[in-house]
This record gives sequence, structure tokens and C-alpha cells, in this order.
Amino acid sequence: MAISQPLSVRIEGETLRVAAPQLQFLGGDVLQRLHNGIAMNYVFKIGIAPDRYGKPINETTYRFVVSYDIFEEKFAVNRISPNPRSITHLSEAAAQAWCLDSLALSTTGLSPDQLFWVVLEYRSEEPKSSSSAAADSRDSMIDQLIDIFGRKSQRQESRGSFPSGPFRLSDLRKTR
Repeated sequence: MAISQPLSVRIEGETLRVAAPQLQFLGGDVLQRLHNGIAMNYVFKIGIAPDRYGKPINETTYRFVVSYDIFEEKFAVNRISPNPRSITHLSEAAAQAWCLDSLALSTTGLSPDQLFWVVLEYRSEEPKSSSSAAADSRDSMIDQLIDIFGRKSQRQESRGSFPSGPFRLSDLRKTR
């Protein structure tokens, strides 16, 4: 099975972990927004599926907020869920690696010789705005329209999906 693997997968006890050295999710418009001082929300899903395009039989969702300190020129990452954690003073590469290193998925219930695929998906989300609070205030309608249309033109979602496999737990445990 000579399939190019965008993800490398390892087992730690009953936990599956991934690495994706080629994944650059802090790029393009998202990076520009971060450099402009706008924090970005990210949702990562990691799942185990019976085949490349199958529905995951086990999946976990992680939420992060990535920000950039324009004075120190360093990134900060807050994992919102599960189990909140934070780290600061990171380079761009270190911020991306920290997010991926935080992802873990239980392999409980998988038989050692069962073939499976690992699917990693991510997407950026528009930060929550105070538009609803602004609508309740007596701001002018023109100000609200400028805010709405200005945000829409900046909204460039970053997303990706990386299926990788097939794997067997027995093979992954041999390579440790």
C-alpha cells in the first residue's frame, strides 16, 4: 500500500495522535487577519473511519482561538475545548504544531487487526462579533451596514480535510 500520507499517526497507550508537517493552516487571509490583531477561531475534528470516505466511528472535536501579539510578533493559542489550555510566545510553525500536538483520539474498541482511516478536518470560524449588541443600541443604520459589509468582504474561511490510511493498531504499535 504505497499511498502518500499527509498525516503521520502514532499510538500512545490507547490514544491515537497525529502530526501533519505539511499542514499550514495559518496562511493567506487568516494570517493577514492575525497580523492585523484579529483573533481567529479554529475547529479541528479528528476521527477514525472504516474506509477513506466512510463516516467516522469515533470522532473528537477541538476548539482553539489563535491570536497574534503585534508588538512581540508572537502567537498565542488557547484551546477552548476539551480541557482548556493556553500557550504564548510561539512562532507561526510552533503555534500550528501545538494545535496538532493537542489532538488525541481514543482507540478503545478498535481490534488490533482492523483496518481504519484517520480523518483530520479543520476550519476557521469568524470571531463572534458584537453585532447583536450594536443592533440594540442607537447606532446609525449606516454604521451597521458598513460594519456588516466590511466583515463580509474580509471573511475568508480556511478549511481542509486530510484522510490518511489505511492503518492497523497492531502495525502502529510495532513501529513505536
